[in-house]
Amino acid sequence: MVPLFEEHEALIYANYNYREWKKLPWWEKAMHVAQYRCHRLVNLHSEDAVGDRMESDRRRAEMKGK
Repeated sequence: MVPLFEEHEALIYANYNYREWKKLPWWEKAMHVAQYRCHRLVNLHSEDAVGDRMESDRRRAEMKGK
């Protein structure tokens, strides 16, 4: 089962409108939802990596200032 909001985000990500989406077979919808979830997961990990790097750079700058 897929939450409704996530299904809606997946149809937008896949560039479908609601009428087109409703006509798709269940397995194709599942494929698009899986692709959307992978895309989101990669983005989340990228954001975490950027945050970690910024924190590391901040600590390094503090150590140089001491």
